[in-house]
Amino acid sequence: MRIIFLALILSLSFSCQRKEGKDSIIRYQEGRQLLTLNNTSLEGERIETPVVGKISLDSISVGQELLVKIFIQDPKLYIANAFVNCEPIENPTVDTTTYKVSGCSTGLVVQNDTIYIGFRPTVIGTKKFPEITVLTRDPSRVFRTFVYSFEYKVVDGISKNISEIKDVE
Repeated sequence: MRIIFLALILSLSFSCQRKEGKDSIIRYQEGRQLLTLNNTSLEGERIETPVVGKISLDSISVGQELLVKIFIQDPKLYIANAFVNCEPIENPTVDTTTYKVSGCSTGLVVQNDTIYIGFRPTVIGTKKFPEITVLTRDPSRVFRTFVYSFEYKVVDGISKNISEIKDVE
């Protein structure tokens, strides 16, 4: 009986030590999580950048509002926040209560795990939206960031383009 009890205690001890080893990979500085696991799992394996989905029109007329919805296709990841105009920082951190990333001051609208971007383009042509720093949280409550951007096309007028297509036929 004592041997079984001793074996049980030892197995619990070893399992707790393994868990502490995984959690020790996550580093904190002054109550903020260091964003050192952006490309690494808790087991130390390399992870790929999440696949991003985007819902928007393919093209928009000058002066019309373009609404873009951005989401992550992996249901295990949650978009916690998103920013533009982030400054490069040597050791970026995130406040785990407010979801603010160091070096990032201009936040985007994030609701229900989706980033919403609305704007009115004023210049014709194919444009690239500024880099978006996306803050994610996984089921283990580990925060990571990655950068995403997208292109959009601004045209002179949708009705004019439709008549040009009919003339080609």
